[in-house]
Amino acid sequence: MSKKRILTTAIVVAILGVLIYFQVQHGRSFDWAKFRQASHVNPLQIAAAVGLVYLTYALRAVRWKVFLEPVCRAKSIHLVAPTFIGFAGLALLGRPGEFIRPYLIAKKENLTVS
Repeated sequence: MSKKRILTTAIVVAILGVLIYFQVQHGRSFDWAKFRQASHVNPLQIAAAVGLVYLTYALRAVRWKVFLEPVCRAKSIHLVAPTFIGFAGLALLGRPGEFIRPYLIAKKENLTVS
């Protein structure tokens, strides 16, 4: 590994460590009993909502497969991970994160980004 890659990895790991630390500290002080009492949410509905979110990721991977059909024969299952990472990049970076998903898909399928 190059020095640049090691430094980048170390910075990313350090940032993730700080974010996890803050999350744990906030989670300890959060009043979960008050949250459960005020929310009136059915756990089955939450599980169904999470399932639907994952289903949308799978459908978006199928959509990318359709987009790529004129260029290459991509498998939907190979496009799910870049879809997850792309939407995470969009959530973290905003509009500049839009370029992450096509870049990752191009790398995975050995295509040009354009």
